[in-house]
Amino acid sequence: MSQKRQFHRHPMRIPLTIQTIARTGEQHLIEAVYTKNVSLGGLAFTSEQAWLAGSVLHIHISAEPPFTFIGKVVWCQPLHTEPSTSPMRYDIGVEFMAKKASMLDELVRIENYYKLF
Repeated sequence: MSQKRQFHRHPMRIPLTIQTIARTGEQHLIEAVYTKNVSLGGLAFTSEQAWLAGSVLHIHISAEPPFTFIGKVVWCQPLHTEPSTSPMRYDIGVEFMAKKASMLDELVRIENYYKLF
């Protein structure tokens, strides 16, 4: 993963349900996670799974109204946790596969929705 950022990252904690869009015969992976941050180009989250770069994901946010979009994994970095008996975790970077400016606006709206509770 390059440390050169194309867009500024905004820390946000939004619950997501991530699901792979698998080819016929492949198993769908599903995981509930929280965003770490979002930017105009995508988002990052921490996962118990090592998502493969290039994987296309269906991402769902339970808000009012619900929001669903498609993203592509662009990087996966293992996190080193202590003690070594802890389960391995990974930071995952996802690129939005739609209009990026409207995606960021929508995520900010959703974050504000969750702050109401």
